[in-house]
Amino acid sequence: MKKIFLTVLIFVIIGTTSIFANDLQTPKSMKFLSQCSDSSYMYMTVVDLSNNEIVILYYLGGSKNLTLVDVERTGMTYKE
Repeated sequence: MKKIFLTVLIFVIIGTTSIFANDLQTPKSMKFLSQCSDSSYMYMTVVDLSNNEIVILYYLGGSKNLTLVDVERTGMTYKE
C-alpha cells in the first residue's frame, strides 16, 4: 500500500510541475550566484537584476538535454 501511495504521489508531483511549467517567467537580465545538481536536476541561483530578487531556476534532464521546469522567486532582495 505504501508503494502504491508513493508512486501515485510521485506522478501527481510530476504532473503538476508540467502543468504549471508552461508560463515560466525567467529573468531577462541576471547575475549568476551558484549551481547545484544531482542525477536528474540542476538548480541555478541567480539574481534578477531588474528588481534585485534572488531567483532559483530548476532544470530537468541529462547533461545535454536540460529543460526548464520551474522558476522559484524567493522574494529575498540581493545587496552587494
